[in-house]
Parts: sequence; structure tokens; C-alpha cells
Amino acid sequence: MKKQIKRRCLIACLFIFLLVAIGGGLRLGPLAALIAAATGTPLIVTVARWCSEDMNRRATDTDRRGELERNLAESQWREAALRSHLRAFFALHHHYLDHDSDFEGCAMPACRACRRLLDGDDSVMAVRNQSAGQVA
Repeated sequence: MKKQIKRRCLIACLFIFLLVAIGGGLRLGPLAALIAAATGTPLIVTVARWCSEDMNRRATDTDRRGELERNLAESQWREAALRSHLRAFFALHHHYLDHDSDFEGCAMPACRACRRLLDGDDSVMAVRNQSAGQVA
């Protein structure tokens, strides 16, 4: 309720300002100044609303963009932590299998596939998905 009263009072003040400024500045008669103020007030209010809506939309877009960037950074951090844990797990599994060399230099197909998976090579998943499709 207070917001509506405030808006209407501001519009009335704008009307009076335009009446005085246009009437006095352009040396218009009383009727011409009244018509100018009556047509100028809605125009200025409409332009102000458009600018306000545009600024709100831009602020919302900026907030969303910032949220997306934060989520992306958090996801990348989680992925890096997961890859680190998986690398340690695969190295332990490699030693459990008694392969001849260390995990990073092992030539066994399973170890190479695990390293490609940890390094972000998507061809491992593509081959896996293709073989799953052939079985089904």
C-alpha cells in the first residue's frame, strides 16, 4: 500500500515538475503546459519502467552466470579429487595384480584403459558403450 502511494506521489511530482519546467521553459500558455505535462508524464514513467525491467533482467542474468561459474568450478574440483582417489585405487589394484612395472608405465590393456579414463580420454567410454550396444 505504501509503495503504491509513493509511486503515485512521485508521478504527481513529475507531473508538476513537467508542468512548471515545460510551461516556463518553452513559454507556453497554461493550457499548452498542462497538455505537455499530461502527455510527458506517462511517457517518462513508461521509459523508466522499461529501463528498470532491463536492468533487473541484466542483474538476474549476471547472477545466474555467476552461479553457473561457481557450480562449474565446484564440479571441476570434485572431478579432480575423484580422479586423484581413483588413480590411487587403480595403483593399489595394479600392485595387487602383481604387474611387472609401476601403474604409470604398465603396458597391460586394463591398466592402459584405466590411465586413459583418468586422463579424460572419452574413447574408453565410447568403446565400452559400443560393446554394450552390440551385446544387447
